[in-house]
Amino acid sequence: MIARNRNHGFDVTVLWDDGGDELREIRVVGEISRYYPAQGPTYDCGGQPAEGGDIEDYKVFERVVNPLDDNLKSKVWLELDDESGTILEAVIDDVMEQASEDSAGDACDAADARRDAAQDR
Repeated sequence: MIARNRNHGFDVTVLWDDGGDELREIRVVGEISRYYPAQGPTYDCGGQPAEGGDIEDYKVFERVVNPLDDNLKSKVWLELDDESGTILEAVIDDVMEQASEDSAGDACDAADARRDAAQDR
């Protein structure tokens, strides 16, 4: 049996309020660990708390004007340092919401593909 990575990868773009005059467009790329819901107590076990659902191995990027473009019209993603986690903490609700929506959309697309493949047989 092949062991599979149960983390869900995500790549979302959100707006970040860093306290400046304007919101900054940032992109957060990473993985969300598999979520295991809490289990209530049983006769021979006191129960288990919920685990997972945490963002892991993420990177944060900001869209900036490409310094190599002579006309300064094109933009590129520049990685931001978020070692302290303050940027992620500020946008975590938006990131989780978009990642959840993307995951649900991926599941629907996969179900549609399976249905179409079964109909083609």
